[in-house]
Amino acid sequence: MGARTGREASRITGARDIATVFVLAAVIVSFALLEPVFLSTRNWVDIGRVYYTELAFMAVSATIVIIIRGIDLSVAAIFALTAVTIGVLVVDHSVNIWVAAIIGLLVGTAAGLLNGVLIAYVGISPIVTTLGTLTLYRGISLGITKGRNLGGFPTSFTDLGQGTVLGIPTQVWGLAATLIIVAVVLGRTVAGRWMYAMGGNPEASRLSGIPVRRMTLVVYSSAGLLAAMGGVVAAARFNTSRSDFATGGEFNAITAAILGGVSIAGGRGKIAGAAVGAMIIAVLRNGLTLRGFSGFVQIVAIGLILLGAAIVDRALVARRTAQGVATQLENGGEEGESAASATESTIAEQDSGGAPAFTGGGPDGV
Repeated sequence: MGARTGREASRITGARDIATVFVLAAVIVSFALLEPVFLSTRNWVDIGRVYYTELAFMAVSATIVIIIRGIDLSVAAIFALTAVTIGVLVVDHSVNIWVAAIIGLLVGTAAGLLNGVLIAYVGISPIVTTLGTLTLYRGISLGITKGRNLGGFPTSFTDLGQGTVLGIPTQVWGLAATLIIVAVVLGRTVAGRWMYAMGGNPEASRLSGIPVRRMTLVVYSSAGLLAAMGGVVAAARFNTSRSDFATGGEFNAITAAILGGVSIAGGRGKIAGAAVGAMIIAVLRNGLTLRGFSGFVQIVAIGLILLGAAIVDRALVARRTAQGVATQLENGGEEGESAASATESTIAEQDSGGAPAFTGGGPDGV
């Protein structure tokens, strides 16, 4: 029963992955036909640098949290907090830019850790916790900058967001390395298996010995670090830090994750899928910009995509549930028939003067 259900779930997940890639291909082909410059090398460099990398960092951050059946609405606020931490340290306190970047990453990780503590040990629900810290972190960012734009970073740092390596934006290389590391952790380590188990059934995971609370801390801290990495890239790309960086970015990140096949119900999803989902949104925004559509239209389009992806996810979850129930009933029926046959055989033996055979006991079976 378990093997059959697992194969069916894998088949559905594989179909979802193929559909996601098909959507990306369809969007690319559509804009390529509408805009001659869309397929140009310069435009794709812009997609990687301006539209994709920072969103993908946040999408990966959102993905690992959703996999354990959580949610993080503070991901974009952590992104901004990291960037302004760098700006304040460099501009106001003359700290070395790389030291400031490391401190920024630590601040982002600590912000994620606070989310985990409130969720795992205080018992506040993930959506309430991260909604509160979203406001908290945005407020801190605004307070420490006093509304200023802080910039003027060294070229060695801005090359991280503005340079290229082999014609590919520098930050894309960093993102690729990050995606590989996170994918390996999820797919090849005990911690990754624990995360999927927690998303599938948190209570059963706890009873089976998985340290659910500690893993929640690790996941939310890692989510904070990933979001912070996006904030470092943004500070380097813009050569400035602002408290309003990535406003509303948490919804784009969650949309990318769900669009990439990550189940909002938890326990399912791949980093590759989230990366493809982020690329769909990046390509869509770039194409709409080339076509002259306003930011309002782009927001509406992304909102519709989120709703559509959520509806599809819900339908797939319902289908998996129905198939699991059907399989259990089918196997239950087979077990009932076997039990009935055994009972009939026993009655027949008793009616004919015989007795049921035992595999032990009695004088001959001691």
